[in-house]
Amino acid sequence: MTELASFLFIRTRSSIKYFPKFITIVNIIFLIYVNSYLYPFQIESLTVLEFFTAWLLLFFLRRYEYEAVNHWNPFSDWTPTEINPRCGYHHILLGHNYSVGFEFFTLSAPLRFRETFTARSRSVYDTFS
Repeated sequence: MTELASFLFIRTRSSIKYFPKFITIVNIIFLIYVNSYLYPFQIESLTVLEFFTAWLLLFFLRRYEYEAVNHWNPFSDWTPTEINPRCGYHHILLGHNYSVGFEFFTLSAPLRFRETFTARSRSVYDTFS
């Protein structure tokens, strides 16, 4: 559900850059906790994880997405619209650190924007040839 909600609602540069990384870090902390003790509070920690994930999603929606839709300049290129729904992208297929694992290792990787893509870099099949 988190992936579906983030796919539908997360559109601004800050949210695209930081929301998946925070969720990944929280899930890793949960997995380390559950696997490191003989009898952990599994149900309680899963409930805390679910509520924290929902709170984090609502925080990003309220802090960035709501402001972008209602208060940003509607004629700006950075404002999410139906034509340009996302403002930034993690273009990892052509990056040198592709397949290193999860996104924790790319925490400092910069976002790329539409003007940085060329016609050649848009094709996924060209990257493997």
